[in-house]
Amino acid sequence: MANPPTSASELFDTQLPARLAEHPEKAKEIGAVYLFKIGGDGGGTWTADFVSSPPTCTKGEKGSPQCTIEISHDDFKQLLAN
Repeated sequence: MANPPTSASELFDTQLPARLAEHPEKAKEIGAVYLFKIGGDGGGTWTADFVSSPPTCTKGEKGSPQCTIEISHDDFKQLLAN
């Protein structure tokens, strides 16, 4: 991504949906549903569905994810910074 996100909400509410809209075929290469549970201040829950047509990234827990990732928001921000 051109500008690394500084928070979970920036990534999942803005950047990822924009990329999915631009390149839906790339999401199909992943071909899975991911659930992200980001705990603490600034966190939240998002479902990234790289199977549906079109692919989506939405707030909340939706469908049947094949992979669930749980992390604190502080650790998530450190991950984004690297």
